[in-house]
Formats: sequence, structure tokens, C-alpha cells
Amino acid sequence: MTSMLFGILATTEPLHLLFLGNSHTSMNNLPAMVKSLAESDGSGRKVMVQMRTSGFLEEFAAQEPVKDLIASRRWHGIILQGLKLSSSHKYQYDHTGAVEIGQLAKKHSEHPRFFAEWPRKGWDEADWIAGQYGPTAQKAAVPIAKISLSWPPVLKEFPGLALWQSDGNHATPTGTYLAACGIYFSVFGDRNMPTWQPASIKEDLARRLRQHAKAATGG
Repeated sequence: MTSMLFGILATTEPLHLLFLGNSHTSMNNLPAMVKSLAESDGSGRKVMVQMRTSGFLEEFAAQEPVKDLIASRRWHGIILQGLKLSSSHKYQYDHTGAVEIGQLAKKHSEHPRFFAEWPRKGWDEADWIAGQYGPTAQKAAVPIAKISLSWPPVLKEFPGLALWQSDGNHATPTGTYLAACGIYFSVFGDRNMPTWQPASIKEDLARRLRQHAKAATGG
């Protein structure tokens, strides 16, 4: 059911997003950032988000409550992050569980996405991370939001920008915002342009981050 409000076609029923990931998803509340972006793009939509966390994406396949949650409704999007990857790039792990969760997400959502997270500070691994998600995404027939690919061009334009926390792994609020923008464009496309930004990020920088995220995720 829809209603016309101030010339904008507004959906009365909210869109529901489910995020399954680890601390890269939960830290700085990335799901809430995606919600704020989606509700600021002039579409009139309302978005509800839920999140479940685990160490690795594969672990969700053994969690019946999570699988029941996936199957409990038709989701607008399910975002899957935390594939088990070799920190040294020397090893490959079994991703059967991640494929299973991806297939379940595809069955119960309009826009399932694997979320290929950002590289570590000092590591030239943005393309490697996106590539590591490739076989799992292909088997599950789920697209990849290649968030990792947005970080190198941002750092080229803004050398020294604080995208990482002191551990060189987790994101600052600025880095999380860049990732959230990529997820927004991957799930919602580029018909509308969001305007929301955290108070800690200046308007000009936020606009450039959105543009880089859009280019990297194909929005």
C-alpha cells in the first residue's frame, strides 16, 4: 500500500534489512548508518534493520535461530559479512557454511549481498578480498558489495584520512560510513542520492565518500 505525501510516493510498509557479520558490521553500528542513508534519499521509504553477529560467516550455518530468522519473512536485503580469510593470504578455508547461508538469504530476500570488507592498514589486499568472496558468491548466486574497492581511491584522494582505528583493522566512524554508503548503493541502486552523514564528517568529505562508494560498488 502506498500514499502520496508532499509529492513523494511513500511506501507505508517499511523495508526490512538483515545484517549477518562480525565486529566489522557491529562496530560503529553500520546497519543504523545504512538505515539513515536510505531514509535520507528522498524516496520516502522507512527502513527497519536487524543484526546478528558471529566470528565468521560460516558459523551462522550452524545457528538454527539465525536460519529461522532469515526464513521468517521476505527481506528487502540480507547483507552477509565475515568470510573466513587467511590473514597471511597463504591458506584457503572451507566456505560451505557461507554458501549455505548465502543460498538461504537469496531464497528469502530481494537483494542478498555478500559484503567484502575493507583491507587492513598497510596491506595491498582490496582486490584480493573481493576475489576471495568470488567463489562463495558464485556458488550461492549472490552478488558482492565490493566495499574493499572503495578504500584505495579514497586514500589516494585523501592521504592520511583516518579510516582505521589504532589496530589497523577495524574502521573509524568515517571508515564505517564509507562502507555503509557502499552497501546502500549496492542494495538500493543509484536512482536516488542519500544526503545523511554523521555529525563528525564534514559535508564536502561525506559527498566524496558517497561518490567513491557508488563507483566501487557499481551503483
